[in-house]
Amino acid sequence: MLKLDAKNFIEQEILTRWPKWGAWDKKTGERIVTDQELESWIGILMEFDPQMAKQALEQLYRDSNSDSPNPKKFIVFARDIRAAKNNSKPITKKTIVESGYFVQLVAHDDWRKVGQFQPIYVEPLTVRQPDAVYEKAMNQFAARLKELYGGQWIGFAKTTHYEMSKRRFELHRLAKEQAVQAAIEEQQLQEKVNDAVQADLVKIANKLRPNDDTGVSHETNEYETGLNNSQSQAVEADVEDFEDDRPF
Repeated sequence: MLKLDAKNFIEQEILTRWPKWGAWDKKTGERIVTDQELESWIGILMEFDPQMAKQALEQLYRDSNSDSPNPKKFIVFARDIRAAKNNSKPITKKTIVESGYFVQLVAHDDWRKVGQFQPIYVEPLTVRQPDAVYEKAMNQFAARLKELYGGQWIGFAKTTHYEMSKRRFELHRLAKEQAVQAAIEEQQLQEKVNDAVQADLVKIANKLRPNDDTGVSHETNEYETGLNNSQSQAVEADVEDFEDDRPF
């Protein structure tokens, strides 16, 4: 099903069967399901068609004794239903054919997530498919993971789980180093800003600092000096006008 269908399925089918799903929020007085849980369920549901998912959910609900749905059990029920629909035996780990195709998260805002990878599987899982089929599925899965979790997902063809694990370790190490370096640079920039602000405050304080002899600030002293000069000039002008008005 599509992402929108998966969201509607959660609201209409899952939440109605498990109304107590989620942690209790004291502020709202309601139970809140985390975004991580919702995204995980959306990714799971997109693997199956709505009818198959509904049948699996019914089995899960009958088998459940919890306030929240179990995604692992749901996957088992849904895949068994799909296997029965395809007139084949339930698929086990031993019968799955490894494709050698993977998608991996090579860049993300959260460096702790960098390096995660997922293998590519194509139905029927027990039969080797042409490379073109795996490559198409790989590109589609990378786009879907980017839509769900963000970041940059890249496909890797004809490799092994061991090689992907080594690449994961290296990507994770580099992402951590870059995050630490970015944090150091941000701290240094903040220190420069703080130093500049401190320097400006010192300049302002110096301007407002009182003179040693008078106890009056420099700016106040300059203002009073200018005011005294203006008053002296006004008195001199009045004297001149008075002398001009005398009758002799």
